[in-house]
Amino acid sequence: MKIEDTWNLLEQNVNDVSFGYLTRRIFPDSHHNIYLVIESPSKTRILMIYVDRTSIEKSIVFPTSSGFEVRQMIFPEDDRIALQLILTNNRYKDIFTALVKDIAENIAFIPVETDAVQMLANRLRRWQIFLEKHDLEGLSEEIQHGLYGELWLLRQVVIPRFGLNSLRYWLGPEGANQDFSFEGCAVEVKTTVSQNPQKLSISNENQLDETRLNKLFLMHLSLDVRSNGETLPEIVESLRAILGKDSSSRELFEKRLFQIGYLDIHAPKYSETSYKHRTSGYFKIEQDFPRIVPADLKQGIVQVRYSIEISACRPYAIAEPEVIESINTALIRESTDNHG
Repeated sequence: MKIEDTWNLLEQNVNDVSFGYLTRRIFPDSHHNIYLVIESPSKTRILMIYVDRTSIEKSIVFPTSSGFEVRQMIFPEDDRIALQLILTNNRYKDIFTALVKDIAENIAFIPVETDAVQMLANRLRRWQIFLEKHDLEGLSEEIQHGLYGELWLLRQVVIPRFGLNSLRYWLGPEGANQDFSFEGCAVEVKTTVSQNPQKLSISNENQLDETRLNKLFLMHLSLDVRSNGETLPEIVESLRAILGKDSSSRELFEKRLFQIGYLDIHAPKYSETSYKHRTSGYFKIEQDFPRIVPADLKQGIVQVRYSIEISACRPYAIAEPEVIESINTALIRESTDNHG
């Protein structure tokens, strides 16, 4: 079911109604009455869900955002309420479509109406946070490159070596100091697209700090931007195919993409750039590796961002098998600790 196509169809007929609503029920097999709505004459887009008044608990709070708000339409003649999720700013039109699709799919087949209403509030809270953190136009080029690099390592190394469950060690989108953390052994991924990369950008003083880790590695992925390469949406789809019907892994993958700000509605923009693998290598972070860590900072200095010359990292280069072995050791230790 295409949410955008349904709204476009309703908008084509909006002039037939001078005042009121044009509606189309979606998910006809759902336990709930869920409608896409165009209000006339304003042409405002609305998601409308009819529920019993008793299904809305007094403690429930529906969040609002700069792009949407929730209203409750009361019907005096019966016990129903129409919960209306309303697009309030057309700049958010594409995001609103993704939001509505997410909410409708998540509540459509929840059997208990009270639980469906609670899910609506929960998903809105999630989107409220997303809209506060991310740009309406999608990811910046820098973040696109970085995400591709993390997904490349996930697809080429992490999942083949450690299985689908290893997706849970991809913690960069959650704001962890390193992109992958394997119980005391971490890997930070840096991606460059220059044909002759000279520097790696380090986001903060914690990124290359191994103080609380047993081992820390830096993986550098060098890419060429070419017309016949692989795009960001293509590597996303390839991982979706790998995860297949493993629902828990697929759900976690989609959560991580959402946390980093990736939405499928921006795929046409991301498809304008494609990548070819050039080189990749690992460095072990230890001793005099060129970096800035918290212990180096004077009082009052925060949010340090700096660059490292790749040539200065080469004395610390190691082979991939050593990284794999270190991760394996960490995972064995984790398994042993968990089983006493």
